[in-house]
Amino acid sequence: MISGFQSISQKTFENQKESLEKALKRGIMQCYALEGRYPASLEQLISDYHIIYNHDLFDVQYEVVASNMMPSITIIIKE
Repeated sequence: MISGFQSISQKTFENQKESLEKALKRGIMQCYALEGRYPASLEQLISDYHIIYNHDLFDVQYEVVASNMMPSITIIIKE
């Protein structure tokens, strides 16, 4: 029974992670379409595109390679 709850909980976290990733990518693409550049930082992306997520549950890493290349996003579920 406990393993069933853990399985459901893990699936819920994975779904939330997927939704967060989609929201971040949508914000990145929208910024590029509107401004002709990618967001310079995760803070700018979250602020400008009103993205809200649980900081206690997810660690988001945002890496800018170059101003003309899409930033890399890594989302880790905290344990």
